[in-house]
Amino acid sequence: MGKWTERILQKRNYKYINQFTECWVPDIDDEYGLAGELSHPFKKPVIPIHYIGWLSRLNTVSVNIINETKDHLLIILSGPEPQRSLLEDKIIKEIANYRGTATIVRGLPTSPSLIPSTSMIHFYNHLPAEELNKEMQKAEYIISRSGYSTTS
Repeated sequence: MGKWTERILQKRNYKYINQFTECWVPDIDDEYGLAGELSHPFKKPVIPIHYIGWLSRLNTVSVNIINETKDHLLIILSGPEPQRSLLEDKIIKEIANYRGTATIVRGLPTSPSLIPSTSMIHFYNHLPAEELNKEMQKAEYIISRSGYSTTS
């Protein structure tokens, strides 16, 4: 996209945003924050901006509560279809060749179907925040199809 397209889209967005009394931004009021220009644009709306901090369902956990497992891989799948399923299919084909252990969180909290786990690979349709937090600490490597809420 060119700069002129960005300006047109920003003007259209600000038309809606400026109808409110305040704009809440899920980032910190730092020069660049986590989302860079996305949350800290050069031209801002005319209404006051309130940075509400990072949004996360995870808690900060003290180091060494859960030991990292060598060669343990955590794969977190999320996002819109069909891309989520396409990545899942590729991961499942490739994971069979992985020598370590793996946990795959499919990002399907309401799905009735479950892929059977093995002794080396555990599949979950969804994990509550506390369990996901533990899996993240345990993993030596994490693969994720990240969006804004994944990186927060």
